[in-house]
Formats: sequence, C-alpha cells, structure tokens
Amino acid sequence: MKNKILIIVCILAVFSCKAQTISLTTVDYTNVPDNAYVKDIDGKLNPFIGTWKWIDGNSEFTVVFVKKEMYDAGGTSRIKQDKIIGGYKYIENGIEIVNTLNFTTDFDPNDISTFDNYAKIITQIDNSFLELSFGLFDKVKDKYCEGTLELIDPLVLNGNFVATTAQWKMWQRETFTETPSAQGFSIPTDIVLTKQ
Repeated sequence: MKNKILIIVCILAVFSCKAQTISLTTVDYTNVPDNAYVKDIDGKLNPFIGTWKWIDGNSEFTVVFVKKEMYDAGGTSRIKQDKIIGGYKYIENGIEIVNTLNFTTDFDPNDISTFDNYAKIITQIDNSFLELSFGLFDKVKDKYCEGTLELIDPLVLNGNFVATTAQWKMWQRETFTETPSAQGFSIPTDIVLTKQ
C-alpha cells in the first residue's frame, strides 16, 4: 500500500512540474504561470508568415517573417511563446542599402555574440490578431525602432485571417540616453506591403 501511494505521489509530482501550454488566443499575460508555453494552437500567426514586398520604381523593400516556436526572451522572462521574427532587405536605385535576410532563428540571450546573426525584427500580436507590433534594429543607423504591420482587408477562412496586403509603419523608439540617435531610417517607414 505504501508503495502505491509513493508511486501516485511521484506521478503527480512529475505532472505538476511539467510546463503548462496555453493557447495564444486565450492567454491572459497578467496571469501566466512560470514556465508556461504560450502556443499558437489556432494558427493566428500564420497570416503574417512569409515574404512581403514593396516596390516603387527602382526601390524595393522585402520583409521575411517566420514563426519561432518556444521563443525564449531570456532575462526576466518566465515563459516561452510562439513569436513571429524576421529580417529585411532594402534596395534603393538598384543599390542594396541593407540586408538582414540571412538571419538565424537561434539566439542565446545569455550570449550576446549570437545577436549579430539573429533576426532583426521581433514581434508581438495584438488581441484582434490583425496587427503585429514589432521592435526592429536598423542595422545601418545602429538604432532600435518600433512599428506595426497591420493586415489590410483580410478575408476570414476557417476562423483565421488571410490577407495579401499589409500596412507597414515605423517610428523612432524613445530612449533616454545622452547620445542622440542618428536621424531618420535606412528603410521605408510608411508603406503598403504585398504578400508574395
């Protein structure tokens, strides 16, 4: 009898230590338990995945988004979650200004040297699942920016959005440093992208 009780206690202990998986569509970020995994079970991030482009004469801006499962921000973050991350390329008058499309999805937050090749766009989905907020590192200007990518007139198919165009907007992130950031951006800040 003692052995059975001991076995039951051990089994319960193992299951209680396992990380809890929470759906992205129902998560309450103010009440997420430690070591939880916020998973995109319903595919709400999928409309953003892929290659997006803007072409205007001799200028071309390309953004590539991929889904990173079990993204770990490190630091004080106590959860893992599915995120959209990406890179970008900008060509102006036939000259490549910047290209971060050769990014890796692996990043060790405890080893800053892995950042150089890591994705330069990290996103967060809004509650309507129509818009991504993002932090972006402008490699040419050596500064961080913020922005949004909002789906334009998406269709609903099997409960998820399908869109072919999205509004890209970007602005300077507020900083409180003595050294001012470089003015302007090396990439477009207010354009409509088309999914390829």
